[in-house]
Amino acid sequence: MAKDLPGTSPKIASATSGAATDKEAGSKPVKADAAAMGSAVIVELSAQAKAFAAGTVAPQLFKTLDEDIQERTDILAGKFDDFLKRAGIPADEAISLKVDKFGRVTADGLYKKKVEEYFADNPDSKELRAIVEFHAMRATQLALEALAKEKRAARNDDEAEQANTRFLTRANDIQRLDGRVTLQGGKLTTGAQDYITSLKKPANADDVMAREQALDRLAAFS
Repeated sequence: MAKDLPGTSPKIASATSGAATDKEAGSKPVKADAAAMGSAVIVELSAQAKAFAAGTVAPQLFKTLDEDIQERTDILAGKFDDFLKRAGIPADEAISLKVDKFGRVTADGLYKKKVEEYFADNPDSKELRAIVEFHAMRATQLALEALAKEKRAARNDDEAEQANTRFLTRANDIQRLDGRVTLQGGKLTTGAQDYITSLKKPANADDVMAREQALDRLAAFS
């Protein structure tokens, strides 16, 4: 007895099974009766799917979580950058924000009132919090990976304990930077991102510059 295929109705599964049986027997394939299948075969394409089918939009089938967060970050930064232009706030001036676990945003500096009014009752504040939490999670993950690596390399209990101490320091730093965000030049960066950058060993001149900029932003949070 043929089993129903996952995600199909019994009629569709039966037709599929029957087609396979006849094919094996060397006869002509059985054509499933569309009327018998009913609404199960009716698919209404979304506008985006229609664009994909027409070839006007290239689908990205394997977007990673990091890529998705970066895309969302760029969109949010662009919207905030547009607000700064409308409000007459220089886009090249660094603006420091803090978003708490409820999505409430506070700002520092000359434009504090305008910035906080922008985020008040604005769904972008919740999106900002989600982005911050992702980078905090990623920073914590890297700290745990570093701990595991250092403990494997430890030659004695003292070195293992030193690895534990370094991890606690990193974890405390990540916690201290929770909710911290900088927007400058149309780019949005979280404190956790800057912290990760500051810990990496620079491989080229661009990395050196990125690390120096990250350290400058971190210093502003101290």
